[in-house]
Amino acid sequence: MRYRAALLVFSLLAGSASAVQTAGGVDPGPTDDGPGVGDYNGGCPPNAGSGAGGTYAGPGDRTAGSRPAAPPGAPGASDSGGPSTPTPGAAAPTAGAVPESPSTPTPQGLAAALDLTTWDRWWEHNKDPYLALASALDRLHPQTPADDSRLDPLRARRAGLTWSAVYGEVLPALLAALEGTHDQRLVRGILIALARIGEAPPFEGAGPAPQLEPLIARHVADSNQSISETAAIALGVLGSRSGVAHLAELAADTKAGQELCARPRVPVRLRAFACYGMAVSASFEPSEEVTRFVIHHLARVLDEDGAEHPDLSAACVIGLGLVRLDPRRGPVLGKADADWPSSCFAAQVEHLLALLQDEDAPRFARAHAPTSLARVVSGGPEVVRGRAAAELVKRADPRIEDDFHVRRSAVLAMGILGDADEDEADEHLRVALEEAAASSDELMRSFAVIALGQVGARAGNGAGSPLAAGPSATAFLAQRLARGKSRTRPWVGLGLGLFGNGLAQSGQLMARAPADALLHEVESTRSPEYLAAYSLASGLYADTRAREAVEEHLSRVQDPSYRGHVAVSLGLMGDRAALPALRAVMAESLHKPRIQEQAAIARALLGDRDLIPELLERLDECDCWTSSWGVTRALAWTADHRALEPLLEFLADDGRTAGERGLAADALGWICDKERVVWDSRISFGLNYTAATETLTNPLGFGILDTL
Repeated sequence: MRYRAALLVFSLLAGSASAVQTAGGVDPGPTDDGPGVGDYNGGCPPNAGSGAGGTYAGPGDRTAGSRPAAPPGAPGASDSGGPSTPTPGAAAPTAGAVPESPSTPTPQGLAAALDLTTWDRWWEHNKDPYLALASALDRLHPQTPADDSRLDPLRARRAGLTWSAVYGEVLPALLAALEGTHDQRLVRGILIALARIGEAPPFEGAGPAPQLEPLIARHVADSNQSISETAAIALGVLGSRSGVAHLAELAADTKAGQELCARPRVPVRLRAFACYGMAVSASFEPSEEVTRFVIHHLARVLDEDGAEHPDLSAACVIGLGLVRLDPRRGPVLGKADADWPSSCFAAQVEHLLALLQDEDAPRFARAHAPTSLARVVSGGPEVVRGRAAAELVKRADPRIEDDFHVRRSAVLAMGILGDADEDEADEHLRVALEEAAASSDELMRSFAVIALGQVGARAGNGAGSPLAAGPSATAFLAQRLARGKSRTRPWVGLGLGLFGNGLAQSGQLMARAPADALLHEVESTRSPEYLAAYSLASGLYADTRAREAVEEHLSRVQDPSYRGHVAVSLGLMGDRAALPALRAVMAESLHKPRIQEQAAIARALLGDRDLIPELLERLDECDCWTSSWGVTRALAWTADHRALEPLLEFLADDGRTAGERGLAADALGWICDKERVVWDSRISFGLNYTAATETLTNPLGFGILDTL
């Protein structure tokens, strides 16, 4: 692995694409055990998808890091093949300028980014549901009678937010900053922030608010590639119907789309981001009409251009998994037309099954079909779940020749779909996961133990006891923890932690034996990488017995990434006795943004009411981009309305760099976000990130899951 990574780093630095996947992502392929404990010292992979909905880090800035016609009722179908789109409200800038080249990353940074086998890469893409920070913040800032949404619609977003603060102060400040800059870092941060805030809801007595969709759409025509691409993403995050229409035109490369981006053809990257944007937007709105529209256009782009462009095939299939038609409408499975996936739920499922079964389909379409299938089918009719589960089991079977990306995705998809009851389909699924845990492919083994932890704690609705398989799943994982291959053991620990977390979330009694096994590893492990994983697992298990040992490690671990994970584990445990240690580590970490951010998350999870005043004092002390990054991200995670005014002052400070002001804009968007489930987490959770195209995620950070 080390030798392969060195060759890949050299190739990237030399400008060669020979070592990089055709689609732009890194393809490690099936591997057995790599370096032993302690050999990997790359820290947190730069620009891992945060799951927190950060600002898209597009090209030019690495400061840190034949489809049938539209079915009846599909909105806006036009002769051009896309929906009718409003004419952009402003003249487009001249297109064709070459985007700035990103600064060359260091070999050390690339080496960290290229290692997809580490558990923390998976955690960064999947942590949001397990942190459940929104619920913790609700407890920290409980709703009062003054927060009645009938008095102010913004109260429903978060305690303390008001219409006048968000649309009377924050929005005008962001618009003023946007008008006064051409710096791409600041422009991108503002565009995503505006999209997260969203169009102003009606409120009696409130003045008019600017319409955001025309303003964001205008930036799609920017000659700077990263701004243009960010604007397409922002149109999706905004969640407006007219924005979806714009994105459909861009995705289909219609004349209207070409006019919108002011280019003779819509670039493939921009089309891919438009596909992601459409799906994200439709995921916000439970409208059957919009869902059918988006499914139709994604399937059409996939059919017409997916084979030629991996970025499009991946974006379309991932997007098809973010939206779901009503399972109660239409024919049953087996009676629907897979060539018309927007017609009904059964057709949507048949379409994804057909993609997965077609070995001649585009590689990255098949690679992401298992995840999308599991997302669409999960929670649906049992007969549909059973058929999907059987197909996933088949695709993970090592005796059947198939693409290793499909195998990995099938294993991860089982973690989304399976449960612990005694249905035949679920029993077969769990056996398949245990077999995958013995695979020669290191990542397949790792993903299998994660999925088994998820499935073992998920109560089923079928035959037998809802949690019949819980004991056998934990026994299997405990055995792997004690005697498994070394590089997989931290993943096994996380699998046990996810099992405990799943039991807790469903109100079940916690099994003590897995917690004991994790505690033993916390107390005896010396590798920072493994220690951080076991600490997080104990935190997910809410085992307060591990607090003292983890606190000791917090002061000893020096790697900022792993130290940050150790800090978060203390927050997950729920023992407020850890607050002094967390305050101390934050006090010494102003210029260590990763630790600053993670320790703040831990303190927020523990309900520390001193956190916000302390962070606001520290905001005044920020003297560089690094310190500003840590504090603004911490404020963003805590999402407290008291940070709005200081962040607005920070945004307006011309003495700050554009990059610093962009961080403030990003934080303002987080705090005022109209959605509780952040937009990029909808894409990243349960996804096979190793099947990466350039526009999904890649070492240089130019994908939709890559954040500042």
